[in-house]
Amino acid sequence: MEAQNPFRILNDDCLVLLYGILIFQGDLKALSCTCKWIRQSCLNVLFERCYALATELGKPRSLPPPSIWPHIRSLTFLGYFKRPLLQEEWDSSDALDNMIHASDESCHEVFLASALGSMPRLYKVIFLDKRELGIPWPILDAVLSTPHLRVVEVRGRLYRPQSLPPKKPRFQPAPITTFAYYPNDFRLSPRSHSSEKRVLAVLLERLSATLEVLSIPSECAPFAGMVRWNWPCLRELYIRGDAHRLCRAHAPLISILSRMCLLRVLSLKIMHSFKYQPGPIWPSGYNFSRFPWPELESFTVTWAHPDDQVFGHLPSSLRHLSIRAWPRLYTLTHKLEELSMKAIVFNLPPWKLTAPSSSDTLQVLRRYHGVQLDRLELEYLVDQDDITMFRYIVTTYPLLRTLQVHRYRNEGDHSIVPAVSDIYLL
Repeated sequence: MEAQNPFRILNDDCLVLLYGILIFQGDLKALSCTCKWIRQSCLNVLFERCYALATELGKPRSLPPPSIWPHIRSLTFLGYFKRPLLQEEWDSSDALDNMIHASDESCHEVFLASALGSMPRLYKVIFLDKRELGIPWPILDAVLSTPHLRVVEVRGRLYRPQSLPPKKPRFQPAPITTFAYYPNDFRLSPRSHSSEKRVLAVLLERLSATLEVLSIPSECAPFAGMVRWNWPCLRELYIRGDAHRLCRAHAPLISILSRMCLLRVLSLKIMHSFKYQPGPIWPSGYNFSRFPWPELESFTVTWAHPDDQVFGHLPSSLRHLSIRAWPRLYTLTHKLEELSMKAIVFNLPPWKLTAPSSSDTLQVLRRYHGVQLDRLELEYLVDQDDITMFRYIVTTYPLLRTLQVHRYRNEGDHSIVPAVSDIYLL
């Protein structure tokens, strides 16, 4: 009697868990070659994450083989896209009919739309372009219109100057739940362009109704539109970049983000400069009827105004509070030195090496009365209220489980740094 295959005893959930461990260890490929049944059962895990060559799009080997398309869940485009389709070509129905039967580079967005539509498990698309040459608008249109797509991540530049959306875009995006845009944090000036703001505004206006997670750079954030659009599903918002555009916003952040009523995570990592310093999120004297994020659980901010009313209204649901610098001061110091050595210092943005002082941080903490806090992160410059601040933390937050501290002393300060045990007993 033939022995039963022990793998057949396991249900599908156990097999997926087992295959996930093996692929992490690099052993799944070897296992898949042992028999036809095992190979067939592990295809969804084996080909879950695949890569495509953006520079070769439209050529036979630019995408994974069609035989594995039904198993792809995450697809990453590496590199930059070649010449985009001109807008007059895109709008011409005759040209479109001709492109379906063509094989040159001008029809690659049609080819891409057809290929993505043939990947029924496709959930996530990532654009990874270290040269930051941008993504042609027809490519964005084809990707975002894939009906079953839910997550889009851009690592590089979002836009290409020669290929912008029309004044009245006709595309209908899928119900995207996560959109993340990560240009290089240390990119040189100019850090944004008007066309980039236009592309992002067009995208977010169409996506705001379904987004649950949004991450965008502050330099091109469409603040004027964000205050008008509805965000019925948004749970997490991450904004990072310099303070230039934020300082020129038409209203305080408390007003701009007021329609995001279901936020659980709010992260505002804003880089300071010598010319622009971010103002209070909720300025003193600014009349606002209610705190707009009653379910907030995590709040990260890189500037601490003692008179900012937002800290006095943080809800009891808050569990994580972070008052820090961005980037970390030691990271920014090393990066500036590295760029200066490359003789490109004249193109550097006017970043400022600064962090909240311990006095300002203490005043902010005194405005916040939530005893349910269990994670606290502080990055600050030492002054006379350093020890007083730690005493306040110990006595005010009895449920605190994690305290992360980045403490910077002034040059020439050689005072003894308190030991962790001493801080605990203060």
